[in-house]
Amino acid sequence: MFCVGSVGAGKTLLLKRLECREEAENEEELIRSLQIETIPTVGVNHFEIFVEDADLKDKKKKAKPKKAQVKELGGALAQNWCLYLKQVSARRTLIYVVDLSNPAAVAEVAVHLVDCLELLKGGSSVLVVYSKVDLVEEVETQLIKFRSLLRLPHIRDHYKNIAFSEVTYSLYGGQGVPYIRDFIKRLCN
Repeated sequence: MFCVGSVGAGKTLLLKRLECREEAENEEELIRSLQIETIPTVGVNHFEIFVEDADLKDKKKKAKPKKAQVKELGGALAQNWCLYLKQVSARRTLIYVVDLSNPAAVAEVAVHLVDCLELLKGGSSVLVVYSKVDLVEEVETQLIKFRSLLRLPHIRDHYKNIAFSEVTYSLYGGQGVPYIRDFIKRLCN
C-alpha cells in the first residue's frame, strides 16, 4: 500500500494520525502530539497502521492486532513514484492525498495521478484524500472545482478496472479518519 501526493499535501501527518491506535481523550492533546516539525519527505517513510485491535474481552484469544504496512513516497520524488509502483507486481492500493487548500497545484496533481493510474492493475483500489479542508472556506464548492480540474469523472470512466473512493480529511477534528482507517482495513484482509 502506497501513499502519495504533492509536497506539503499532508501525507506524513495523515499517516502519523492513523498510526495512533486510539483516539486521545482530548483532541487538543492528540493534535499537540502530532505537531512535530515536518519537513518535506525526500525519500520513503514506512508506517504501520493498526486496523483491528485484538479482542481484549476474550482472554483465551491470543490474536495480535492486524497492521497494514503503508509506504509514503515523498512529494519531492513525484517524478520517481512510477519506479516504486512498477516494483510491485500484485494489485496495489494507492492513497492519493490532495491539498484542497492549494488550487494552484491541481494541474501537477492531475498529471501525477494519471501517471500512477497507468501502472495499477485490475483490482487495484485508489482512495483520493482531500486534505486540509479546515483551511478552505467553501469546501463543497472547492471539491466540485477540484474534481472537475482533476477530471475525476473522466478518469473513473477510463480506468474502470480500478476502484475509486474519495474522502475529505482534516487533521483538526479527525474528519475522514474513520473512513480512511476502514478503507485500509478492508483492503488488508
